[in-house]
Amino acid sequence: MSHRLVKASTIGLGVGALGVVLSLIPFVLELEQNAELDWLFARRGAVPAPAEAIVIGIDADSAGALGLPDELDEWPRSAHADLVNSLARAGASTIVFDINFAEPRLPEVDQVFADAIRRAGNVVLLEYVETEVSPTIGTSSGLTEVILERERRTPPLAAFQRYAIGSAPFPLPVVPVKVSQFWTFRTTAGDSPTLPVVALQAHALPVYEDFISLLSEVRPNIARELPRDRNDVIQDNVLEEVIRDIRRLFKTDPLIASEMVARLGREALSPESARRRAVLLALIAMYQGGDSLYLNFYGPPRSITTVPYQETSQLLFADAREIDVEGRVVFIGFSGRTQPEQQDTYYSVFSQDSGLNLSGTEIAATAFANLLEAKSIRPLTMPAHLVFVLFWGIVVTASFCLLSTMFAFGLAALGGVLYLAFASYQFDSAAIWWPLTVPLLVQIPVALYGANRLQYVEERTRKEKILENAVARLNQDLVDQLTQNIADIKPDTETIGTCLSTDVEEFTRRVNEKDREGRLSEMGNLMHDYWVTLVGVVAQRGGFVRDFIGDSMIAVWPSPEQREDACRAALAIRAEVDRFNRSEGRSRLPTRIGLDSGRLRIGSIGTAGLGTELVGDPANTASRIEAANHDLGTRVLVSELTLRGLEDEFITRKLGAFLLKGKDEALVIHELIEVGTTEHDDQRRERNEIFAKGLSEFQKENWSEARQYFIRLQSKQELDDDGPTRFYLRLCERYAQSGPDKNWNGVALKLPLDPSV
Repeated sequence: MSHRLVKASTIGLGVGALGVVLSLIPFVLELEQNAELDWLFARRGAVPAPAEAIVIGIDADSAGALGLPDELDEWPRSAHADLVNSLARAGASTIVFDINFAEPRLPEVDQVFADAIRRAGNVVLLEYVETEVSPTIGTSSGLTEVILERERRTPPLAAFQRYAIGSAPFPLPVVPVKVSQFWTFRTTAGDSPTLPVVALQAHALPVYEDFISLLSEVRPNIARELPRDRNDVIQDNVLEEVIRDIRRLFKTDPLIASEMVARLGREALSPESARRRAVLLALIAMYQGGDSLYLNFYGPPRSITTVPYQETSQLLFADAREIDVEGRVVFIGFSGRTQPEQQDTYYSVFSQDSGLNLSGTEIAATAFANLLEAKSIRPLTMPAHLVFVLFWGIVVTASFCLLSTMFAFGLAALGGVLYLAFASYQFDSAAIWWPLTVPLLVQIPVALYGANRLQYVEERTRKEKILENAVARLNQDLVDQLTQNIADIKPDTETIGTCLSTDVEEFTRRVNEKDREGRLSEMGNLMHDYWVTLVGVVAQRGGFVRDFIGDSMIAVWPSPEQREDACRAALAIRAEVDRFNRSEGRSRLPTRIGLDSGRLRIGSIGTAGLGTELVGDPANTASRIEAANHDLGTRVLVSELTLRGLEDEFITRKLGAFLLKGKDEALVIHELIEVGTTEHDDQRRERNEIFAKGLSEFQKENWSEARQYFIRLQSKQELDDDGPTRFYLRLCERYAQSGPDKNWNGVALKLPLDPSV
């Protein structure tokens, strides 16, 4: 068990390392971000969005209802001023415009809008961003070039920015056309906060003093550098500067966040205190988090509460259908029920089949809501990801290797389902994204293959050891006798000889049956007796055993005059095996035999104690001929070269020309039936003639005529189960319908046949 555990751990380490390598490949990372994340969102479905975020959508319907221009970005700013006044009176916490106000319009109208921003005191404006790419810088060798990117921010008009509580850009990373992440801070723009970050800090100004007080408890010195009062932040218009300073402190000292969280404690609080604590935790998480986060979408477009612009007019705020915006952050931007006229839309996992995508404004509101809940999608960090897939690969592979194949597949299915359920629960409840593609679609199948391969090798080694022991126990007298048979052969010479190959039908299945019954040792004893029988026949006919390979035996007759002895030995082996199989209490070992003659070289290694060996192509060809018995339904097959000149000594049947596996030239094969006698010769001769006529018509592609001959043969009671007749009859019926195979050359058939035949 310990030896197997070492092997299992080694394979597991390889599977784990494979997971690590794949997890670093950009294509796999892209696949995870697209297909994997999409599946997790689709399985989870829509979830309620926080009530603190609301979108007021500028759309074509509102333009028509309010008599405003069809070009949505050309609406008069006086309309926006009215909206700001209405929202401020209704108690909106923060008003965020996802609209570019960089270009001046009519001065008197712009002033109306500026006055509305001043009176509200809680408006955040969008900054327009352009990415500038510097000229390519080449090295002296010309082989390397460096491309520098820089973002150029265009703030809103000074009249508006002067009174706004803050302004920020909102660029989105799109990979390649689907949005899945958002920036919190842009390092390419001086670590500037983005629109959702500024919106959250503006919304959290009521707890600003609590935040600074908490920071002072853990870092008294650095807290003194920040404004102590939120009114100072608003009056001095330094919200963005404060955000950058706090962000810098958290990046410089990563322990600040955990210490502040610890100071907050977990004691029971009143609803108001709990709300303030939740906002403080959201701020800490935001300043501690990365520069970009994965969007935790709440569902399809308009999952964030969305109100058409026309329904927020000043008159509507005065009636009974007043829209509740008190304490909420209101995002104003392009967001229609239909989007043919809108440019600011993004494809996402929740995009509709109708073509309705998420608007940029709704994405900004979603990002703000994620920050407020401190619940953006959090993938494992790359170090944690790599450690996990390494550990997962080792554990699952070792587990599979220590179980049987059936239990390993069961554990793989159960483990995969449980891990998928765990990952789904983590995604739904905590927004934690565990990897799925590599662990489930790559590592589990590879681990199963590795475990199955290890078990196969171990089983094969164990069974080969049993067979080797059986060979080693062969009677020494037989070995001595075989040694005497080749004592006169001179080494390092060539000769024309004959090779005989045997093989037990379905041997692996028979061994596995014994193994399942716990009687594998019996198989060793059985094979010992079986080989003693075969070796005895070979020795009596003047041959010797070249090798035992698994359940197969190769025997050699090194003289051209010994072809008849080899053929007689083949028939004798068939008869002895039949008697062997009829012995009481023994498992059956049906045996197939093939013979071929040709040039052999006398070498010097030896098997089973023999000092000399004959090697050459006939040994390989005899093995291929033996395998042809399976397709032809025969027991003993012999090449035409081996039978040459022996036609009167044996009753045979020519079965045709075949292109055997691994051979370039066709080989004519005969069935060796029995030693020639006067008894039954006429009957055999008649059957052979009918078979020969059928074969001739078959080779002429006269499928119907050939079929009649084979049916005639099959109708004879003695040949009901004749393998070659069934073989050709099946091919005639198939070729008559669909034509011959593409490898048919008019004479030779390729063996083994396609399994579908």
